[in-house]
Amino acid sequence: MKFVNRIWENDDVLNGTERKIVQFLVANIDTVANMTIQELADTQFVAPNTILRMCKKLGFSGYSELKMAIRLELSEGNTATPTMSIDHLIVKTKTLLSMQTVEDVARIIDTAEKIIVLAMGLSRISAQELVMRLQHIGKDIYLYTDPHVMYFNARKLSERDAVIIVSVSGETEQPVKASYIAKQQGAKVISLTGLSQNRISKISDIQLYGMVDPIYIGGIDVTHRISFSYILAEIFQAYVVLTNKKIESKKHV
Repeated sequence: MKFVNRIWENDDVLNGTERKIVQFLVANIDTVANMTIQELADTQFVAPNTILRMCKKLGFSGYSELKMAIRLELSEGNTATPTMSIDHLIVKTKTLLSMQTVEDVARIIDTAEKIIVLAMGLSRISAQELVMRLQHIGKDIYLYTDPHVMYFNARKLSERDAVIIVSVSGETEQPVKASYIAKQQGAKVISLTGLSQNRISKISDIQLYGMVDPIYIGGIDVTHRISFSYILAEIFQAYVVLTNKKIESKKHV
């Protein structure tokens, strides 16, 4: 069974620390393939035994077998994914999602002077809902779907701003280029992608992953983005909670 498949099948038994390690593995899969267990443990500030326990929870006999599965994933190009029901996509996304990360994103949204959201194709539908909700309560946030408009506005960002990129593959060339531009300008970069190694997540300061099951009809991408909608709804909810707490605290000053 492939590495990503093992995560989908067993991630409900992982604890918070182990899920963070898994997120690191996915975001740095090509590097991890050549790391020793001690090197991986050092990057995560845990003991090697923690890595071993995680491996066994994922159904591997040990770290060596996990690395073999990662190398197989790399050699096969990560093109095959199992078919999942919509309910299953949400359940798996929920178990993988770190609420601490969601709250971190909410705080960035709260403090950023300007936020731009980049998305193409059907991903813009999920992104648009978040943008419209935040605009409705006064945030300076915009959605861009045209590549040239993405580049132009990414160049106008500063360290006081943030960019959110929504992409199933994390490899679409235009958002990748815009992400690099935003990073060079000092903006906080937040990515929401499918669970895979991809360039956008590697560029990002904060990575979010949603479970997706690619669907194509006649070469046209019609993949469900419902896991993205779920994550973005959680982010908005966390932002509302944070905002209300600030309002309440001011009342008592």
